[in-house]
Parts: sequence; structure tokens; C-alpha cells
Amino acid sequence: VRKKTKTNRMSYDSSIPIASAVVLEPIASPSKADGRPSLSSSASGRSFVLRKKEIDKLKSQGYSTGLAQALTQNNAAFPLRIWVVDNSGSMIKSDGHRIVGSKTRVTLASCTRWAEIQQTVEYHAEMASLLQAPTIFKVCCLFVGKSVFS
Repeated sequence: VRKKTKTNRMSYDSSIPIASAVVLEPIASPSKADGRPSLSSSASGRSFVLRKKEIDKLKSQGYSTGLAQALTQNNAAFPLRIWVVDNSGSMIKSDGHRIVGSKTRVTLASCTRWAEIQQTVEYHAEMASLLQAPTIFKVCCLFVGKSVFS
């Protein structure tokens, strides 16, 4: 039996489950062996400082020293990154663009939307690893389109 419920001038079918957000405290865990804070210590306001090796890696990609260092502030402000990646059937369209080339000459190449999002996710996964920034990538469709990265 379906029952209509009204809230704030909106009605919905009460037989359909509705998600509710719940704020959770970070799970307490010790700092990592190299002295960098874990997710819980980042959430508590501590942030790590990029080492020269990490700054050099970012500078080789065109980041300035200041911008590379500013990324550490994001780790404190956003201790967890969550990406929802579209893998629907529309991703087979060939209106996407990938970045190709070298540091001195960059061009865009036509590709599918899926190839474009693959390159984007791969870059941001590498960035998350470099910054030791916990990141979750989830596809939005379990059985439609492509659901894995190659």
C-alpha cells in the first residue's frame, strides 16, 4: 500500500526509501610511520608539509611552489575526496577531449567521453597519492556502460 506524505509542500511516495545525511566523527587512528597525519589527524586540523620531492614533482607539471604548498591546505580543509564518475551509456559519445603532448606543447585530441574521464580520474588519483589525500572514486552505474578503468 503506497502512502503519500507531504513535507515542506513536497509530496513523495513513502514506500520509496529516502537517504538521510548523518555527520560522523573521523575514526581515530595514529599518524603514519613517516610522521604524516592520517585522515583523522587531518580532520582535526593538522596538515602535512610537502617535501621537496613532492614539490619538485608538482613543479615539473607546471605548478608554482606557492600553488603546490597551497594544496596542503586543501588536505586539512577536505580530508576526504569523493568522486562520482559517470559510466552511463552516454559516455560512448565521441565529443570528449584528452590532453596529449609534452610539457612544452600540449594539444587536445578528440576521444570518447569515457576516455576523457579516464584520463581525468587517473591524473587525480596520482595527485591524491602524491598528496596522501584519501580519495574515493565510485562509478554511478553498476551495470551500464563501462565500470572499470584500463
